Amino acid sequence: MYVDGFKYFLNNPIAGIGIGQFGAYFYTGQYSHSDYIEPLATTGLIGFILYFGFVGTILFRLLRLLHRSLDANIIYKIRGFLLFLIVNHFIIGLGNPHYSSINHCIILLFIGVVSRRIELTLWYGVRR
Repeated sequence: MYVDGFKYFLNNPIAGIGIGQFGAYFYTGQYSHSDYIEPLATTGLIGFILYFGFVGTILFRLLRLLHRSLDANIIYKIRGFLLFLIVNHFIIGLGNPHYSSINHCIILLFIGVVSRRIELTLWYGVRR
């Protein structure tokens, strides 16, 4: 599936073959079982960069916050968010595409918003 998905990407590198169309092209009709190949083949380089750029932004923000001197409770939350991203998104993503899952995207959005709020609180002392 990885090899075929990469071939689909090479045939349509910019916009891909279309969201949810991996099964239409694959000979067994299955999706790719990978959170790396599925968005690369179906949304092309543009969608892949947007998707992993969003996740990468959240990941690097959490790593930056982890190196700050923060309250132990906040550090605990940041470590939990990092654990989710590493295990659920990057490792389990090797065998399951999450990019089209609404639940997964909502969790990523929640982690992004909370981490941004922590960052703004550190920068500006904003507490509302």
